Amino acid sequence: MEYKDATDVEEEENSDYSKEHPSKVHPSPELIAVIGDEETCVGFILAGTGQLDEWDKPNYHIVGPHTDDYEVELAFQSFVDRKDVAIVLITKEAAEKIAYTLKRYKKIIPATLVIPGHNGPYDVDLPLIVADIQKRKEMALTNNRRSSSSSVNSFRSSTSS
Repeated sequence: MEYKDATDVEEEENSDYSKEHPSKVHPSPELIAVIGDEETCVGFILAGTGQLDEWDKPNYHIVGPHTDDYEVELAFQSFVDRKDVAIVLITKEAAEKIAYTLKRYKKIIPATLVIPGHNGPYDVDLPLIVADIQKRKEMALTNNRRSSSSSVNSFRSSTSS
């Protein structure tokens, strides 16, 4: 007769549970979610990224010309809150509708990438996040210059006295 200690029994129970409920035991993020126009979403679905979660919610959201900003924001928020999503791809047109939300988004996982839509090539302009980083660097440099010039002025006034 083979005796099992408590850890062996616990591991067996967990493995049985994970076989029956694979998405409910520490899911690792592995899906790509897409927010964009119909052509972009269909392209990614045909490439094999289309999935449904356990509540039959897809990992894509189609944004049309009449889709309001709030709906796009809700879709974005639902994707970044999902534990199985590793990357959120959003077309430039859809990203412009929720620019403020994207600017505030600071998480690393899921990563958010702005991609070109069906309307043509992506502009050479910097993406929103990179532009924001550059703006912060410029502000930091300006603040450093101000503080160093005030230090110099205070030093001059103390040495002249």
